[in-house]
Amino acid sequence: MLTKGEEYTDQGQGYYEERYRERVLRQLNQRAMYENRHDARGR
Repeated sequence: MLTKGEEYTDQGQGYYEERYRERVLRQLNQRAMYENRHDARGR
């Protein structure tokens, strides 16, 4: 039982894989933006 009286429901592997995929894509996007910013300063 959770804190609000709700029963625990397993979200399934697909849910966690999708969250992982979104997190990885967001990190890659942030890294690319960082690299582009620093690359532009060097020119």
